[in-house]
Amino acid sequence: MKSPIKSRGLIDIIIVNYNSTIALNSLLNSIDLYSTYKINHILIIDNHSSDIHALSSTKHRFPIKIIRNKSNKGFSFAVNQGLSISTSKYVALINPDCTINKSTFPTCLAILENNSDIGIIGGLIRHPNNTIQFSTNSKPTFTTALFEFTNFKRLFPNNPASQKFWNSNIYSSNVAIDVDALCGAFMIIRNKHPNTKIYFDSNYFLYLEDLDFCISHKNTNYRVVFNPHSSIHHMGGFSSKNKYNIVLRHWYHSRKRYFMKHLGIIRGSLLWIIFSLEEVILKLIHPFDKYA
Repeated sequence: MKSPIKSRGLIDIIIVNYNSTIALNSLLNSIDLYSTYKINHILIIDNHSSDIHALSSTKHRFPIKIIRNKSNKGFSFAVNQGLSISTSKYVALINPDCTINKSTFPTCLAILENNSDIGIIGGLIRHPNNTIQFSTNSKPTFTTALFEFTNFKRLFPNNPASQKFWNSNIYSSNVAIDVDALCGAFMIIRNKHPNTKIYFDSNYFLYLEDLDFCISHKNTNYRVVFNPHSSIHHMGGFSSKNKYNIVLRHWYHSRKRYFMKHLGIIRGSLLWIIFSLEEVILKLIHPFDKYA
């Protein structure tokens, strides 16, 4: 395990990079331009990217520490590498295909400083065209699993379970509001809990690790909060372009793990069977389609 780094500022930034280095350069430039807070370290965890050579050699305002993994061990594992060496009071987890602005940190950190029971906070995530990306969730139920996590959603796209899961009415709020989960593309985590440091579940290679992480925080009685006065811009899906056959495999695994872990053995096992049957049917319908 890497040695902890010394804290000089209020916050560290963890960026997990996988073949998104060009976008990462833009993120680093935006941090230089817009961060008004003293950042202790920017921790770049690179999951064996083929394009890491494209990382700009430009000197940045804040210290950058790069950890280069010899293989891609997944998003959760990489985040935990950053968390294990961070000693700052807060950690911002930001995807490499994002850019920050002046609103990103100030109100979030002020809310965290004034509310010790908040464990995670995040803000608006905007697409490049400035429209809002759904980035908060309610805790999934068995019904959510059926109508949001399977192809039943294609048959019933406006079903109540999906609408509740995505908190579609929350984005018009003008005040910070409690939610069950936030998108891992942008969240600020209280790094120093009184009793322990909470890590991501490394059994998730990709997908649902952020949902699991937030629900686990809430299970320890820490609040998860959405702050509409903070925002970032997110390109989305940058590192997974042209790799859908691999990504889908991780999606299948993650949805099984999440519901087995959070809904218990009976409901979790039933969903495992349903998910597995759907996977078999999709392969039969699309036997030569590498994306199915």
